[in-house]
Amino acid sequence: MSSFVPFWFIIIAILWTGFFILEGFDFGVGMLHDAVGTDDASRRAAINTIGPLWDGNEVWLIVAGAAMFAAFPGWYATMFSGMYLAIVLRVPRQAGRGPLADHLGRAADRGQRPGAAADRHRPG
Repeated sequence: MSSFVPFWFIIIAILWTGFFILEGFDFGVGMLHDAVGTDDASRRAAINTIGPLWDGNEVWLIVAGAAMFAAFPGWYATMFSGMYLAIVLRVPRQAGRGPLADHLGRAADRGQRPGAAADRHRPG
């Protein structure tokens, strides 16, 4: 049984490292897309570079959490119960980011400016 501890530790470290590297790329593109893109087309091109990676990042996160639960339940319980509020606030945002990017991409493809429908209903 104890020979599996280093194996699982290495697997979990690889999973978390993969998640943080890929997620860092997404966050970096999101932070820099205004600076890199001088017009709407170049900003859209920056966002489209991370389009295929959205779901992959979520898989890395879920598999890392499941591996921690399976291999080190005490570690999992300590880590996730200590960060419960952060996880509750983060998970809906993580789940909503991909569909929002797809929606904005479709609106841009139709030639609409995101938020244009809300402008029609704004008083004044």
